[in-house]
Amino acid sequence: MPTAAANMALSRLRSDGSLSKGYWYDVKLLDEDCLASKVVIMCMSSVLIGGEEQRELLLAALEMGMVSDGYVFIPYDALLYAMPYQDMAFPQLTNNTQLRHAYSAVLTVTMASDQSFYEAFRKAQISREIRSVVAATEVSPVFGTIFNMVYFVAKAVEERRQAGGGRWVMGEQLVQSNGGFDFQGFNQVLYGGKEGRGLQARYVVLDSDGDRLVPTHSLAPTHTEGTVGGLKPLGRSFTFPGGKPPQSSFCWFSPEEACSGGVDTVTMFFIFLLLCALIGAFFYWIRKYRRTASVTKVMLTLDDIVFIDTQVSKKKLNDESIMRSLLEIKTPFRSIARSYILTTPESSNIGILEGDWVWMKKIHVGNATTSVKQNTQSLFSHLREMRHENLNLYLGLFLDSGIFALVVEHCPRGSLADLLADGDMRLDWMFKSSLLMDLIKVLLLLLTLIIKKIKLIRTS
Repeated sequence: MPTAAANMALSRLRSDGSLSKGYWYDVKLLDEDCLASKVVIMCMSSVLIGGEEQRELLLAALEMGMVSDGYVFIPYDALLYAMPYQDMAFPQLTNNTQLRHAYSAVLTVTMASDQSFYEAFRKAQISREIRSVVAATEVSPVFGTIFNMVYFVAKAVEERRQAGGGRWVMGEQLVQSNGGFDFQGFNQVLYGGKEGRGLQARYVVLDSDGDRLVPTHSLAPTHTEGTVGGLKPLGRSFTFPGGKPPQSSFCWFSPEEACSGGVDTVTMFFIFLLLCALIGAFFYWIRKYRRTASVTKVMLTLDDIVFIDTQVSKKKLNDESIMRSLLEIKTPFRSIARSYILTTPESSNIGILEGDWVWMKKIHVGNATTSVKQNTQSLFSHLREMRHENLNLYLGLFLDSGIFALVVEHCPRGSLADLLADGDMRLDWMFKSSLLMDLIKVLLLLLTLIIKKIKLIRTS
């Protein structure tokens, strides 16, 4: 029969023009042992509040052996109100042994309450809020649900009125209530759910113990505001007359968490995009950090830079008295196997910083510079962020032995002054065109400044 039902559904899906649209539907039934899913939802008034239909159903199920076979019966109506169970013996179970046996297979999920409905009703009668002499046990707990709904609607109207600046609230605005409030219901604290989720309540799972109901678990649904949803044991386990059902992820509850609807495809897609963005940002940060970590100091000294003489003939490298292998110099990023003639900053403007060649632009000042102000260091540190194809990357300031200089990346072609002074230097057309465009931009900028000054002179 399950296969026949699935095939019938597929046939109707394929013939439905609004659904097919070129798609081919198929289904595969999982061959799972779901004996533990013997659950009967009873959509009728509970026998404990006078429902005769449920009484007849439970007695018939007992005679058919469904109770001993492990079937579990759940009253649907108990979800809508707070079943009174605190210090309460139900005469329906006390006076009927068979019904008491059958009701041992009933698992009741009802709204949690601070006090019994009957007790709250009697207090309302004593305080003259309810002007009726009818016995509390003769009143259905749905009375409390009606009270709660009227109170909730009033709170939601007030929330919408304040959100709208005191304007009159229409029906379509009421369903858009942002909630975020709580109030004392008839016999429990209730909550207004955000984003139009309506009335929120906590629940409790009840098991029968003779003619009484005792709580076994507290239930916080996943949509309840301020919770993540979960089943929490209360020190007593549920008793199954037909034996405890076997554990199965397909057929039974998780012992720790309340059931949820899962994550839809759109949410999973956005989560995937978020993870990709985070991973990309992480690798970008790592790459940028490695690029800038080589030189973290703004002020550099002879302890940081080793000066070399690149003009000495290679034949002089045999003189070990004036040579030291750069392998002895700490180079965290790379080691250089080649050796160079070491020199001083007075006779060379090329050095090695952290394994890379650097070039120094010496700044001649009248008096010997002994220190650099913090504001100057902060100003020059911004130059590190400047990137241009015709500009060497700025690395820091050198101050040692009375020499003050800018430290930039080394360029094999030298500085612009070196290029202009060397008549034999051959430049590629890309460098020439780029340099020419930069010169044109400078000339245009100067021309613009001259024109502005002329206009100012004329207007004055």
